[in-house]
Amino acid sequence: FEADTQFIPLDMDGQHRTQEVSALTCQLRCAGTPGCEHFTSWADGGCHISDSKSKREKAQDITTGPPHCPKDEKARQCCFVLGDNTEAVVRIGTSFISPTQALRALDKEIGDKSFETVRNEAQKAWRTQLSAVSVEDAGPPSATTLRRLEVFYTCLYRALLFPRRL
Repeated sequence: FEADTQFIPLDMDGQHRTQEVSALTCQLRCAGTPGCEHFTSWADGGCHISDSKSKREKAQDITTGPPHCPKDEKARQCCFVLGDNTEAVVRIGTSFISPTQALRALDKEIGDKSFETVRNEAQKAWRTQLSAVSVEDAGPPSATTLRRLEVFYTCLYRALLFPRRL
């Protein structure tokens, strides 16, 4: 959804302001109305739907959006209805093979785990990998020695990100 924007004229032919419980229900009204291209939702629940003849304008405390979130497989964007929340939890799976493989990896590796659980498991896994190598004598404690260790462990981390067999 897009904040602080409205479409003018507010209502397409044959439509008038309705009262909806949220921007999402306003979007659903737009999706169910033939010819609707945009919805405009006010904080007080007011909902207007408009067609392709409407033009975007800046406006305070008004939310707008399309009748549907994009379904194009090439587009990686969507509408988020956060309400009073300021954060969204996004789960992402990756694969060099296919979107189906990425979804399988996501389900296998993340599943229904919370963000905190995934973060803690990742930290533990990285500590295990990075502690497999220890530097016995990096030199005297100094800024130069700490910098050398930082470079070493950064390179080790990067090598472990995409391991290859030689």
